[in-house]
Amino acid sequence: MNILIAYASNYGATKDIAEYMARILEREGMAVEVKEADTVSSLQPYDAIILGSGVYFSSWLPEASELLESFQEELTTKPVWLFSSGLAVIGEAKGWLFPEALQPLAKRIKPEDIALFGGKVDAEQLSLDDWLINPSLRVEAGDYRNWAEIEAWAKSIAYYLKTENVLVHS
Repeated sequence: MNILIAYASNYGATKDIAEYMARILEREGMAVEVKEADTVSSLQPYDAIILGSGVYFSSWLPEASELLESFQEELTTKPVWLFSSGLAVIGEAKGWLFPEALQPLAKRIKPEDIALFGGKVDAEQLSLDDWLINPSLRVEAGDYRNWAEIEAWAKSIAYYLKTENVLVHS
């Protein structure tokens, strides 16, 4: 089973989530490749795709949005999971799960699941422009990611791939 975890991350929090999920899936016996979304040139070698992005202003980063759009045809033929990482879970955007502008694509692709994980605010990394422009980043610095929740989600993906007789690429 070859899995691609592609991500878009401004400050590294989403990248950390992608790498953490990869370690869990590898422990479950899966071959996993983690790539920045803008470096993905083909989905052909992969049996399943996990795509995630940091969230800014309730939107995904352009690199992840473009991958979703560019590969939408192929994504309809493979098991796909989508995740977002950001402060929407602690801010005023409770109930937000996925960018509104990308929902038609998600409906077409029919992902197995969509998840939203908390983000991380590192005052030393945060650019002044981001802090000034994005009110959701004006929270107490800290790591709002729930690693147990992320692990459980990754394990649920492994369980699905092991039990649903997903065709393995040959």
